[in-house]
Amino acid sequence: MFRNSLKTRLALSYALLFFVSCLAIMTLCSYLVYNLLNNAYDANARQIAKRAAELYILGRRIGSFNEILHGDQYPEKERVLLEEKYPDSKVIFAGYRFGGTTPQDKTRYYTAFVLQGSEYYEMRILANGGIFRKKIYPEHNKNSLRNYFSNLLLNRGQENFGIAILEKDNTLFLESHQGAIPSKIRKIMQQHSFPANVDKFRYTLFPLADGRKLIIATGLSQRLAYLADITSVGAIVLGCMTLAGTIIAWLLTRRFIRGVKETTLAMNRISAGDYSYRLRESTDHDREIQELTATFNAMNERTENLLKELRTVSDNVAHDLRTPLTRIAGTVELILTRKDLPEDMRSDCASVAEEISRLKELVNTIMDISRTNATPQALQLSKMDIVAVTADFCEFMQVAFEDKGLDFTVRIPDKEIFIEADKKMFQRLLSNLLGNALKFTERGFAALDLRIEGDKIKLSVADSGCGIPQEEQALVFKRFFRSDASRHLQGNGLGLSLVKAIVKAHHWEIDLASTQGEGSVFTVTIPLHR
Repeated sequence: MFRNSLKTRLALSYALLFFVSCLAIMTLCSYLVYNLLNNAYDANARQIAKRAAELYILGRRIGSFNEILHGDQYPEKERVLLEEKYPDSKVIFAGYRFGGTTPQDKTRYYTAFVLQGSEYYEMRILANGGIFRKKIYPEHNKNSLRNYFSNLLLNRGQENFGIAILEKDNTLFLESHQGAIPSKIRKIMQQHSFPANVDKFRYTLFPLADGRKLIIATGLSQRLAYLADITSVGAIVLGCMTLAGTIIAWLLTRRFIRGVKETTLAMNRISAGDYSYRLRESTDHDREIQELTATFNAMNERTENLLKELRTVSDNVAHDLRTPLTRIAGTVELILTRKDLPEDMRSDCASVAEEISRLKELVNTIMDISRTNATPQALQLSKMDIVAVTADFCEFMQVAFEDKGLDFTVRIPDKEIFIEADKKMFQRLLSNLLGNALKFTERGFAALDLRIEGDKIKLSVADSGCGIPQEEQALVFKRFFRSDASRHLQGNGLGLSLVKAIVKAHHWEIDLASTQGEGSVFTVTIPLHR
């Protein structure tokens, strides 16, 4: 029942949508954070690689310049002079120093570090227009590189960092520590794109101008730890937000369904016969709910007026029928008192009196059914011992069953059971159920069983009569319905309709179980506590 509730399904749908949305956002944020961390580490690796490349060429001389610039920033005038004399040269770095003897003199003197073929040279333009040229041997700068690598390793640790310079054939030129770049990384360098994440390290490759390669390994553990912390916090936030979203979704859904729920409750009251009930106007200012409320109340008011008119017409018709029937019955009874009345006329008058009595009973029963269905609140409810009332009525019916030769058994509790009911209507219910069992049972038995099952009272009337076909069982409670098996018997088809009206007016339930040729069982279910 809880699972089938529209309110529950809507609330869970909103909560699921909220959870999926938050999860998608958290996943996207985690992905972005991880990429940002990688970009930050890669940017730091680029800075390290730039400094290492400068030391690779300049060595200890790097401190003698005010600033080291990229080769593209070398002055164009001096570049033209270099290229005129050395066309195959390429400026890799340019260092400059401030000259002059006073602080105000900011003249820059540039030194170019050039690659010719596969060799490096230091070049300067002299004052006379000549060019100073000196060959550089990177192998001589290993000590500067080792010191730089050692400082990096000291700050980061071997488990988080590694750096090496590789020859063209991927053999080692210099590394920060033994195993800084595993041999398997060097084996896959030709096939793998970089940066690459392998074995808890991220490897970044920087080619040097002369064909050698600088490769830097940064550990993933720290950034994964950051990501795990962020994910943990995100999971907590996700749980809290999902819980909050579920509560909000439940409250919103409850507000949306409130109008439908009130309408359902109103329909239940109307189905019980209370057509005077009206829905109160919604205080939420929801136009759709207000329109539904107004339409429902207008419909219910029209229905109530129609039923009042119908009851008035029915009462008038019944009254108009009762009066002439009473007069006719009185006239027939007066005729029957005459002593000189011929015997054949006396017999006819007796038949007329009997039919009039049946017609009056029919009218009264129809009125009782209509009144009970239309105004269940008019029942004369009182505290009643159902055991005592049932026992007295069964004792009254015992003689009729014995006269027909039927075995009539009664099983009732030996203690008092009190319910709120209309005693007269309950007796009529027993009369119709036991009367049908007597009427439709030619041989065998009839039985009444009164018992308590949980918080309900079960009143069952069983017989071994003709039974009711399966296709007719849904029709037996309708007015004037008579099955083929009962056509030859006296009756008007209103007994079970009255039983159904009495049960419905008391908010009880009645069930039928029947097999054709074997008998029927009618079971009335009565709440033990109302």
